[in-house]
Amino acid sequence: MLIAVAYNFLATRNPETIIAVDKNPIARGETLTIHVLQPGPIRLKSLRADVFGEELYVPMLRGDPGETRITGDRRPLGTFKFFSRDDLAVRAGQSFGATITYDIPTDIQPSGKVGHKTTTWPIEVWGSVRNGFNFRHRLVVSVT
Repeated sequence: MLIAVAYNFLATRNPETIIAVDKNPIARGETLTIHVLQPGPIRLKSLRADVFGEELYVPMLRGDPGETRITGDRRPLGTFKFFSRDDLAVRAGQSFGATITYDIPTDIQPSGKVGHKTTTWPIEVWGSVRNGFNFRHRLVVSVT
């Protein structure tokens, strides 16, 4: 546990990647514009971004009187990669920026909760830091 705390602390020393979208919620079949901004100083082996769908099923189970248990089951709905950049070095005081357009597939489940199932579609940005600590940032978009 101590190692995990130290890793997380050291990973926070990386300049944070900023993710922004042009609209949220977005309808299936529409084009989403994603802005990625990576301030320096940082040296990355890679910077990647994708849209990752996940369905979470959380039923409440009742046992003896007064006893309620909550269980959860996650099911991946697909990963759609839309950005990849290798060997990126950003100097102090500078930033790397990218604007990417991505067409949301028409055949995916919409976001939201139906019964005990919740569907989410976060944008995940992954950074592999050269001689440092890797990171992942998420921005949840609502797909209608």
